[in-house]
Amino acid sequence: NVNLAARIEGYSVGGEISISEATAQSVGYNRLQIDSSRQVSPKGVTEAMTIYRVVGLGEPYPLSLCEQAPLFVDLPEPVQIQFAILDGIHVPELTLTGELLQISAKEGIMRVATTIAPMHNLKMRLYSLAGRDYGGDVYGKVLFYQIQESCIRIRFSSIAPDIRTLFQQWLNQAMT
Repeated sequence: NVNLAARIEGYSVGGEISISEATAQSVGYNRLQIDSSRQVSPKGVTEAMTIYRVVGLGEPYPLSLCEQAPLFVDLPEPVQIQFAILDGIHVPELTLTGELLQISAKEGIMRVATTIAPMHNLKMRLYSLAGRDYGGDVYGKVLFYQIQESCIRIRFSSIAPDIRTLFQQWLNQAMT
């Protein structure tokens, strides 16, 4: 069912493959490399269901997805962020605030004053400490919330070209 597949995809982040228990059974657990599973309650489904994160295939086609741990770098100074938690197709105003502290090629660490549960999608706008808009929107999905430091880890799903260039400059500066 296409609707259910879209709902399951909503529990994934870029580069991940998630499948339902029915799909895992149909393919055969022994033919899959499964990294993790979790219980979810997608919209339109009456009972919680198990989804699996597939990281590869077994015999006769032994294939694995390559996954590297992100290398985070500290930003030269915290970047002010205005953001909104997306709710379905509605995009609310950017009324929440935070600070982007670190980035990697695909992820970021952001300090926030609001607890945000994993798998929520965010729309973000970045500003310098002086209030200059860096131009363009950034979208991402919350991977987890760290209570002690009020930080969230985000997987970027869409980055405006000007912001992507800025991120690359910061990454290059940190590597030199």
